Amino acid sequence: MVMPKADNQKFSIPPKLKFTYGDFKPISETSSYKVFEAKPRNSTQKHMIRILDNTKEFVNKNYDNVATLFIQELLRLQYVQPDSILINTFEISENGKQIAYATLPYVPLSFQLDDTQQVMNPKDPKVIDKLLKDVLSDIEFLWKDLQMRKIMDIWDQETFA
Repeated sequence: MVMPKADNQKFSIPPKLKFTYGDFKPISETSSYKVFEAKPRNSTQKHMIRILDNTKEFVNKNYDNVATLFIQELLRLQYVQPDSILINTFEISENGKQIAYATLPYVPLSFQLDDTQQVMNPKDPKVIDKLLKDVLSDIEFLWKDLQMRKIMDIWDQETFA
């Protein structure tokens, strides 16, 4: 799967993942990576594929920092959800410029809170407690381990609109 970019750069699926998976469907995109849903070629189960997007100007200008953060997020996810990362799918290609891995399926929180898809009950005090504990754990990780002292400055204003 190759997705054309306006400036003639092309986003592509890394070779190992392209060989192993099919039926790629875009799920989400950030300033540094894309997430796809895909099926292993030998299964009907779906996995999530996260790929560092080296076609983005932000990634190219800050590659070392962005790649480091991408891998730190992977390590953090492995720590908090040990069975979610399919570690044998981790791949670095294009002379270190493309990094990707697969995870077990997950539903983004924005979808979970949508009334049409009742994955969790947002009114359940246990769910709220768990969400708050997870957020506090992530903020503590950013503060202590990644030394991000201006955490609120990192989020854009749309996050809280």
